[in-house]
Amino acid sequence: MGIWVTLIGLLLVVLVPRDAPEFVISVCSLGVGLILVVLTLIAHRFLG
Repeated sequence: MGIWVTLIGLLLVVLVPRDAPEFVISVCSLGVGLILVVLTLIAHRFLG
C-alpha cells in the first residue's frame, strides 16, 4: 500500500503543474507514502 501511494504521488508530482492546488496534495501523498514505506521497513527490521 505504501509503495502504491508513493508511486502515484510521485507520478502526480511530475505531471501536475506546480501552480495547481493538486500539486500540494500530490506532494503530501508522496510524503505519506514514503513515511509509510520507511515505517514498515523499520518495523520489519526490528520486529520481524
